[in-house]
Amino acid sequence: MKPLWSIIKIVLLAALLIGAFFGYRFFKVWQENERPTVTSTEWENAETTLGGSATLLVTLDVPWHREFSTANPTSHPDGFLPVRHETALQKGQLNLNGTREWKLRIPLVATAAALPEGQTLSIPLKSTERLSPGSVNIPLPALSITALAEIPRDPLNPKDFLQPDAPVISSGQKSAFEEKEPFPWWIIILAVILIIAVTIFAMKKAAHISATPPWERAMGKLDNLDISQNPTSVVASLTDILKDYTSERYNLSANTKTSSEFLAIVKTIPDLTKEEITELPWLARVADAAKFAGRTPTEDAPPRALSVVREFVENTTPQETDSETDA
Repeated sequence: MKPLWSIIKIVLLAALLIGAFFGYRFFKVWQENERPTVTSTEWENAETTLGGSATLLVTLDVPWHREFSTANPTSHPDGFLPVRHETALQKGQLNLNGTREWKLRIPLVATAAALPEGQTLSIPLKSTERLSPGSVNIPLPALSITALAEIPRDPLNPKDFLQPDAPVISSGQKSAFEEKEPFPWWIIILAVILIIAVTIFAMKKAAHISATPPWERAMGKLDNLDISQNPTSVVASLTDILKDYTSERYNLSANTKTSSEFLAIVKTIPDLTKEEITELPWLARVADAAKFAGRTPTEDAPPRALSVVREFVENTTPQETDSETDA
């Protein structure tokens, strides 16, 4: 059980370090409170006509604690009027850097022949209790605008200003992104709860096992062993119980030894008498013959082997002193 407990401690330490790292990373993002970063801007179509529509697609890297309230610009170039009821935004998944990706879709109407490159429009951010930037400026990429021979009389009204051959933007044709399936955060929460529960159970189990003396654990295993099973497997199980008990009882490393090697180690233990290990050579011969020579133990071997191991554990169990009994 000690190796398992060591693994659990390593896993918990690794989880603590990873949690501390990402906690610090997210705290730094919150502390710095920087303005969102524009990662890409492009037009849905690289050209339009004067009076025609052009849809701007924007991708931003936004700190985890900042959000957009709308994709409607608070300011824009005079020659590009936003169609406010057609804008759309999409909130992406949180990433490990403490930011999330946002995508904006902003239809604009070209009301002047001036090219937009180098000009910007501003998108508002939700206000926070801290002093922080309230908007983000988005640079407009290059766009080809073809002037028409006749300019309509009311260029400031986007709907009336649209030309017949230009894409029509109306309340019935709302620009929006594809809906993404929400990330199943409940699975992560459930997994964390499950990991915590398993860890607590394993810790309690390890504490209980470490508090149980090796002779009591060995006796419990012997009481639960079914010797009516295959003689080879029964003898092997009894040998393992004996090795585990002796290793813990006398602080030896005998678990991985062969039965013959184990017997040689046992003979060097000064606390053991010849009477206590008299039957162990027989058990070692039977176990090694079954494991290495493929000899199936006789039918009377499992009961005798059980008796040998049980007697060895009983004879080597520390006896309570009078003072301990009185206490």
